[in-house]
Amino acid sequence: MLQPNVHSWFFNFHDSCSNIYPIWFCHWWTWFGCTHTVFPPEANEGWDFWSKATTTMEPYMKEVQFFKQFNVASIFCWEYRLQQFLPAPYPLSLVRSYKINWWPEFKVRLCDKENVEHFCKTNKKKFTLHNLHLFEKSKLAPTTPTKKESSSSSTKTKAKGLS
Repeated sequence: MLQPNVHSWFFNFHDSCSNIYPIWFCHWWTWFGCTHTVFPPEANEGWDFWSKATTTMEPYMKEVQFFKQFNVASIFCWEYRLQQFLPAPYPLSLVRSYKINWWPEFKVRLCDKENVEHFCKTNKKKFTLHNLHLFEKSKLAPTTPTKKESSSSSTKTKAKGLS
């Protein structure tokens, strides 16, 4: 029995990645790169704005640049399995299948409509990986736990004459 063997790559562009891509990468992206069809609704709004605002870009470059500019991360997976690819009496074929997953831990605010619109107007991002924490809802800072005296400990203290 053949055990499934799943592989995956976490994929995103580095901040200092060039805007010029080699031909092999463009070909790879066309076949295996992430696509906006896996976006959650908030990211889709950003994509829709980007798609309308970048009318001079080639369609495949729109996606690549969107993923690069807004640090969009995805997961590229592939697995091997046995499948009846050719008609009988041929044996089963070893087939590689691919899929793209949205990374659920991605901070969608990086590519939402507000950030994309701001970038298209100013050529600067409002939200980045480095400043996003400043715009998140204020969270209570961790505090040092204080010791609460239980009634039994205060009774012991009183019994020892320490209070």
